[in-house]
Amino acid sequence: ELKITVGALRKQLQQIVVDEIAPNNEACGVATNGMVLLRNEMDEQRLHRDELRGMLDEAKSELARIKNQCTQEKEKWDKCRDDTARMKENTEKARKDAINLRADMDQIAYFQ
Repeated sequence: ELKITVGALRKQLQQIVVDEIAPNNEACGVATNGMVLLRNEMDEQRLHRDELRGMLDEAKSELARIKNQCTQEKEKWDKCRDDTARMKENTEKARKDAINLRADMDQIAYFQ
């Protein structure tokens, strides 16, 4: 009777192994595929991140160039404004000098 019990238990064990191993192997395969997909997506995301970082670096360089250009343009603008003010002052002085010269000429002409 012990042999019969051992035989029955052996059959049950084989059935359990057959019933459980196939689904477990399938679950392991699904999990492995999922991990591969996640790794591939992570690699794609990493590449995309690196591309975005490159674009950000380029944009920062462009912004620095534009800021520098704006600074130079402002310096030119300030110089032009100062030159304009100086030229207006010189023009006013020249106008006054011209008036004085004309008065001097009129006076010289009057006394001749």
